Amino acid sequence: MYLKPSFHKFHRIVGNIERRMAGELSFLSQFHERKATAIRLLKPSKENFKDYRLTKQNRKEIKKLWNGVRVNEDWFRFFNSIKRETDGTFDARYIPMDFSYTFLHPYFNNTPFTYAFDDKNMYDLYFHDIAMPRTIFRIIEGVLLDAEYNRISQEKALLLCREEGRVIVKPTDYTTSGGSNISIWNADKDEDNRWMNFRNCIVQEVIKQHLDMALLYSGSINSIRMVTFYDENGARVLGSIVRMGANGSVIDNASNGGLFCGIHEDGKLTKYGYNRRGQHFTNHPQGTVFENCYIPNYDDCKKMVTSLANRFVKVAKLIAWDLAVNEKGQPVLIEINLPYSGIDGIQIPNGPLFGDQTEKIVREVMSDQRNRAANRWLMR
Repeated sequence: MYLKPSFHKFHRIVGNIERRMAGELSFLSQFHERKATAIRLLKPSKENFKDYRLTKQNRKEIKKLWNGVRVNEDWFRFFNSIKRETDGTFDARYIPMDFSYTFLHPYFNNTPFTYAFDDKNMYDLYFHDIAMPRTIFRIIEGVLLDAEYNRISQEKALLLCREEGRVIVKPTDYTTSGGSNISIWNADKDEDNRWMNFRNCIVQEVIKQHLDMALLYSGSINSIRMVTFYDENGARVLGSIVRMGANGSVIDNASNGGLFCGIHEDGKLTKYGYNRRGQHFTNHPQGTVFENCYIPNYDDCKKMVTSLANRFVKVAKLIAWDLAVNEKGQPVLIEINLPYSGIDGIQIPNGPLFGDQTEKIVREVMSDQRNRAANRWLMR
């Protein structure tokens, strides 16, 4: 049947509207989900900054720097309430976490690709020339494989673990946020082997850390979190922290009761360490005074991550790296975080992530977002 051109035009317009509406609804759903997640991160700390009020001058500074971008003021209250303990000044350059999750990381990182690359079971392929914890065996989609990706039986996997004596078990399917579901297995204890039924996990040796790192806290491997940013000048480190376990925990994450402390350019720790709520301390519960400590071979740690950042420039320009320093003083790659870098933990002890480049970064990101919004509704 012949249809008049007007009918073809009508259906094409309706189809375009449906496609763009579907994309817009998906965008809004993702926006609100990420924003809700970011806001939840504030809840444990609200008691600490409830008495911190923004002045008219503070709001004026926020409005000027953020150029009309709607941001959650609670993040500026949170970060600056911590900052006031050291110098008492206000800084509008902090990156709010809702902005980070919703705009910053999706702009600099290709999120769907990053999830594909961010798989611990692939590290032996990506980083075959880099020092990492030795793999005992792995499980990929329920299939047991040895370190060289050859199929093995469950009996063989358990034998490898018993021969090692003590191993660390890490799920690889994005369920280890905050160190959750990570465990230590000891052969000399009759422990539960339910992790053998994980669909995706990696089992590795427990590395021996450098004595200076163990002095911070001896019950866990104390890791270094470094955030790199890749621009036209190459990769650089935006900020670093060291994370320490506490109170008997074998995990160093703040969400598990651990502490974290900033690191100066020379590897010396900053004066204060912090917990998840943003409360500050000058020494670890174990007794170590933070500002008296140094990260061994800190320059080598920086060289490692800035070099490795080149391998992921197509999928991620803003990356968080977790390193340890072994007993020989050698940096050891523990984990990469490609989709999101957890910049709140970096900003608390070190200040605004991008420093004087914040306004430039915000304008670049939001210019892209505004162009995308216009294109979503453009009828062709």
